[in-house]
Amino acid sequence: MTAAQERSSGAWVRVLRWQVERERLLWARGILGACLLFTIFTVYDQVTNRTGEEFLLNDQLARHYRVMDGTAIDPWQYRVLSELVVAGALRAARWLRLSEPVLTAFVAVRLAQNLVVFLLAAFYWRRLGVERLMLLVALAALAWGITYSGYASDLAFSTYSDLIFYLVCAILILEGRHGWVLPVVILAALNRETAGLIPALVLATGVGRSGGRVILERRRLAIAAAGFALYLACYGGLRLALGPRDMMRPYGHQAGLDMLWFNLTSVKTYLFGFSMMSVVPFIAFFYWRSWPDVLRRFFWALVPAWLGVHLLFGALQEARLLLVPHVLILMPAAFLAIQHQTAMAWARKISEAGRGGPRTTE
Repeated sequence: MTAAQERSSGAWVRVLRWQVERERLLWARGILGACLLFTIFTVYDQVTNRTGEEFLLNDQLARHYRVMDGTAIDPWQYRVLSELVVAGALRAARWLRLSEPVLTAFVAVRLAQNLVVFLLAAFYWRRLGVERLMLLVALAALAWGITYSGYASDLAFSTYSDLIFYLVCAILILEGRHGWVLPVVILAALNRETAGLIPALVLATGVGRSGGRVILERRRLAIAAAGFALYLACYGGLRLALGPRDMMRPYGHQAGLDMLWFNLTSVKTYLFGFSMMSVVPFIAFFYWRSWPDVLRRFFWALVPAWLGVHLLFGALQEARLLLVPHVLILMPAAFLAIQHQTAMAWARKISEAGRGGPRTTE
């Protein structure tokens, strides 16, 4: 190859690299823009259609003050982290002498939460292999789900913080930074009791088989054990420090078999669950065999226990309670399956066209 040819080849390589980088940057901006738009859309719906100004200024604020004053019921009293964030936002809004400090604080926290959820979900799903165009569709489906997850709910700050913590930990696990899960567990335990399953995600990825024997990767086992210990110390310490409270009775039902029967026999459980998740679970489970190994591990570590606890202690007609397994497991599984099936369909068409051979004219 001559010097001129080498210079020409190098120029083409630089042009291609520039085009690839330009396309990547355009997609990144597009996904960021979509996340911003979906955030505005979902927060507008949550604030205006699902709650309303009067509810926020009365019920939402009263619930916040009960947690901060130590007079809330179990389990709300022990979900303190998100309420501390809201308290900081309220102080900042009042210090700035804004005309509507309460509404501003509530909306600001919810805007921040939803934006972080969309950004983390996009990064997590992309890391699992969801292509960029499919990612936009998945984010739209998430926006749909969020707008239909708020039946009989306030802004539920702890629920969205819980989803954020789970997404952060799932990303850390995918990146192999398992040790960083531990400080997240501490924060998550102070936010909501459901954080107790985060260490199980670490444990699930450290289980393997060799010669018919189950093998546990020691480092991940140690991290998972430390995570469970930290969760028990933080959440248990919080309950000891604040003392016992009367147990919440959702819709007048007692935790246990009474709550289980209510969940299984209530039409709203299925109606609002389908409203939020749509056909996503059906697609995901239909293509179970095509799931990435890590999603299967996450599923067995999280979903059975999550459903069991919420069937016995929560009202599943409040579909937001299913956001964590929906976003963490079912949505990526479904959209990866759609992506895979689409690729296979195109491959079949190309193969069929190739077997037909090129057309010729006499």
